[in-house]
Amino acid sequence: RSAAQSYYKNKKVIVVKKLNSKVFAALLASFVGSSFAFDGMPGDYGWAGDGTTVLLLYGQYESADKFKLDGSGDVPNSKLKASAGIVRGVQYAEIGGWKTSFQFFVPIADLSTVRIGGVDQKTNSGVGDLTIGATIYPFASSEPTGTTLGLTLFVTAPTGDYDSDKVNVGDGTWALTPQIGLVQGLGNGFFLDATADVGFYESERHNGVKKSVDPASQVQLDLRYQFSPATSVSVGYSRLYGGEEYLDDQYSGSKTDSQQVRLFASHWLTPTVQTQVMLGKDIDVEGGFEHDLMAVVRFAKII
Repeated sequence: RSAAQSYYKNKKVIVVKKLNSKVFAALLASFVGSSFAFDGMPGDYGWAGDGTTVLLLYGQYESADKFKLDGSGDVPNSKLKASAGIVRGVQYAEIGGWKTSFQFFVPIADLSTVRIGGVDQKTNSGVGDLTIGATIYPFASSEPTGTTLGLTLFVTAPTGDYDSDKVNVGDGTWALTPQIGLVQGLGNGFFLDATADVGFYESERHNGVKKSVDPASQVQLDLRYQFSPATSVSVGYSRLYGGEEYLDDQYSGSKTDSQQVRLFASHWLTPTVQTQVMLGKDIDVEGGFEHDLMAVVRFAKII
């Protein structure tokens, strides 16, 4: 989700509704985490065929020069630069007459710059949380006006390093995320790719502070045009909302609320190797960093 979520305590940075220092540390430890998670590419919910295995490698970069606290507005002199590699594997299989797929992904990220209010924050780069997922396809079609529908359940385990006094790649808690995905053929080479999900997070206590997060939702819509079976371009929109965070039952000012526009290009270099590129920019954010650039390059290999 969309790539970053955590920060360090420093009373000189922001005063957040009289939160004590431990609560503020936990607040900072939650702003950067999940953008490595469920963002999809156009065509991701297409059915690849029984017995197909796909290995995917992602390179992601994001930057921001604006940070907002909900209810407090912009925090001046703030900056984010982060990059990540993501490894993902997907296996497609027909089981008992049902089309299914199983997948995993894990990020490895470098949080090179995290600055809030002019103060550089301590970071905890490295391997993030492991996510596994299973999908059932009630129906799937490759026809020009056909419909493919997938129902997925993701489980994210807190396997990444987590330090409540630092900006982390991982979230430090378990998460359960059901997702629905649609690929709708519109004819004449056009397709609508759409996903919607909602994440549920387990409450955790870190460094003596209880952290709880309301369910967070994301909707992604992409209009894709296939120039040929090998090449396509897409224009997309992502909306994140919900995810209000509470620290010792006090609202922290952090929530998942952003809108982003995106451009995609995709090409099969060979019958088994695909490359995709995405460029995105936030157009509205409340309660986090506002990205002026998000760039993703993905290579997929059918094995």
